[in-house]
Parts: sequence; C-alpha cells; structure tokens
Amino acid sequence: MKKLYILPLLVAGLQFAGCSDKDESIFDQSAAERLEAGQKEYFQALCADGGNWVMEYFSNIEEPGYVFVLHFDADKSVTFHTDHKWIGNTYKSERSLWDVINDNGNVLSFNSYNTLFHVFSTPENIEGNYAPKDDRGEDVDELGYGHNGDYEFLLMENDGQTIRLRGKKRALYTYLRRLPADVDIEAYLAGVSALRNQFDAKNFPNYVMTETATGAQYDITGLSTGVVNVVPLNSTSPYSRTVTQPCVITPAGMRPEAAFDCIREDDSHFSVSEFTWASDGSLVAPGVRITAPAAPVNMMRQDLKSWVIVEGSMSPVLTAALSDANAETKKIGGSSAIVQVYGRNPVLSNLNIGYESLSGKVLFCLKGNCGKQPFKYYGSIEAIDATKVKIELTTHDDPLRMDIIPTAPKAQEFFDLFAGEFTMVNEKPMDSSVIQVKSVSNPDIFFTLQLK
Repeated sequence: MKKLYILPLLVAGLQFAGCSDKDESIFDQSAAERLEAGQKEYFQALCADGGNWVMEYFSNIEEPGYVFVLHFDADKSVTFHTDHKWIGNTYKSERSLWDVINDNGNVLSFNSYNTLFHVFSTPENIEGNYAPKDDRGEDVDELGYGHNGDYEFLLMENDGQTIRLRGKKRALYTYLRRLPADVDIEAYLAGVSALRNQFDAKNFPNYVMTETATGAQYDITGLSTGVVNVVPLNSTSPYSRTVTQPCVITPAGMRPEAAFDCIREDDSHFSVSEFTWASDGSLVAPGVRITAPAAPVNMMRQDLKSWVIVEGSMSPVLTAALSDANAETKKIGGSSAIVQVYGRNPVLSNLNIGYESLSGKVLFCLKGNCGKQPFKYYGSIEAIDATKVKIELTTHDDPLRMDIIPTAPKAQEFFDLFAGEFTMVNEKPMDSSVIQVKSVSNPDIFFTLQLK
C-alpha cells in the first residue's frame, strides 16, 4: 500500500523538477524587478516618437467623454491641449508634471495640478456658463465632489500605438492613442469639434442604427451631447429596452465608455464596443450602421416648416420652365392689376417646400415670392416608402394663393413639375438638412432642398 502512495508522489516530483529546469527564466526576476522594468518600458513608450498622444477620457458615467492631446517629455513634464466645454470650448494648453509610479502595479500619475485636466478630479465647485444646474436651473454646489474623475491610472495594455488605462478610483477605461510627432494639435482638436458639432441637436436629435443582417432599426439620441441612448425604433416598451452610455467622438469614430448592450424588440441582446467612421461619413460597427433618418421621415415633420430649393440645383428642364414662367409674368405686368399685387419685375424667387397654417390646419405647400408678394400653393405630401413621396398641388381659397396661375399658364406648367412621385435621399448619410429630390416618372426633373 505504501508503494501505491509513494509512486505518484515520486512521479509528480520528477515532473515538477523538469518544469522548473525548463522555465526557470520566468522566475529570474522578483515582482519588484518586474514592476520596475514595466515602469521604464511605459515611460519610454510615452516619450517615444515625438511623445504625442490623444487621450479619450471619461470622468464618470453621467458625462460624455472628453478629448485631450498630451505631449510627454522625458523631463517628466506633460502638456495638455484641449478645448472642452468646461473651459469655454476654446483651445488652451497647459504644462504640468507626470510620472509612471509603482502602486500595486504600474500607474500613470498626473501628479501636479493642471487646470485643464484636474477640473475633472479636484473637489471644487465649478462656476461659469457651463456649471451644472439642478432641476430648478440653479447652480449645483460641487464642493467636495467636482466631476469625481481620476488623475491616476493603472497601465493595462500597450501595443505600441494604443495604451489602455483604468482609473484607480472610478475604474473607468481611458485610452491613449499615439499621434504623429508633427501633428498640428490645435487643428486636430478643431477637427474633433467639427465631428462632434455635425450632430444637430435642435432640428435633428434622432438618428437611426440599423442591423445590416436583419434590417432591424433602433432610435439613437444624444450624439450631440455625448451621452447616447439606444432603443428599438417604435418600441412597445421603450423604457425597459433603452440603454445609455457616455461616448467620445474622435477622428477614429465613436467609443462608448463600456460596450453597448443593445436590447432588441424581442428582448434578445447584442453588444457593440466601438464605432468607426465609414468612407461615406456614417458610423459603423460589425453588423450595424448609424445614419440620419430617411429623408421622407423628416419631410413629413410639420415642425420643419421650410425647405429652400437650393439656387443652381434645379435641373435644366426645371430651369428652362422657370425662365419661361418668369418671361410670361413680366409681360403680364405692365400697368395691369398684376403689377399692383406683385410689384414690378414679378419674377418667381425664394422657392420653398414646406408647411403653413391655414384656417386652423397645417397644410403642405409650395411657396415663395413673385416680385415682393409672397405666394402659397397648397397641396399634400405622402410618404410611399423609405425613399419615395407623392406630392399633389391644388390651389386653395386663400388670399395669398398663387393668383398669378390662371393668368400665366407658363407659371402653372412650372409648378405642375413639382407634383407627382419623387425619390428623396439625404445628400450625406449623417446629415438630414440637405435632401436630393428626383422625379420618378421623369429623371430629368431634379433639385436639392436645404432646411431653411
């Protein structure tokens, strides 16, 4: 019996001895030595190749991410560059100190006060135009809180171009991404601001995320603020299916602080960890794409009252018809009543498509000016599908209707070209404010609309 116990122990001992001889190099450094080696490695990496890095920083999960450009110097100075809203959205730079220290791991520490960065971690009350307000619109006293952000970070991973950090206090992830040594930092940050400002919170707060495999769609809000909400489009239970994440916009794309755990209408889930900019300007991730809503969706919105026909965008057929209409209205002018109504040189101008109130109703109409006198040519618009609409135009009992039409047949012919079925598509995937329009029955009739 003793042999049965001794033999396994003997074999195990021989195996351990063999492994010890083979892998002895793994343990040739103490933990302190390995930390010191990592400390030097990170320090050298941050200073290498010009020492420029873009920082994608989150102070907490209730605010958007902020973008800094950092320049690390080997003398342990670091220059922060940014234009975030807490400094008035103006470009500023400021120099302070940094180091890589050992504190239960390698830690990147910004260890002297920097007004551009430590505003997110220092427990002082924030004042000024961008100070947080409570529900009554009064200033929130943040003394002792600040934004509750980190200024020391555990160094997690480094692939030479990207370093992943985790805040020591909040445990939120921050990324450093290497920038070229000759980067124009102010221009880079201006470009980031332009990407962020392309989202029109006033007129177009809603965007659409589409699953490319199934066509399932999700309503996205908050791209302009950086705190993004995702919910299935027209969900029967939006509150239970809405997910919210703070995000940061950079030239690489949009990164949520943590992956979006998106909830489908059938309550199944899928995850999106980062979006990148596609060549057409949309935001894409594996299996999904974010764009503005389809053009007919916005054309149906009565709160968007006027879409101007962009000057020079009308097709040759429309341009010729407008020229004929104007030639005719000028001839009708003379000393007749038409001059008294429309003024001298009564040419059609400032052509709009939109909505007007009449007798308590909001009606679709084609409108503009004939000379100095406004006209409104009423009708209706109907969405046929995601890209098509049907427009009908009829005169209406209103003193400002297009009175010139019965007298000027060429004007009537011109306006008739705006009736029928049209395709409407956004000029850019992320921009709802410019729409390209083309007749379905006559491809030679096309023009561009821009929100007035």
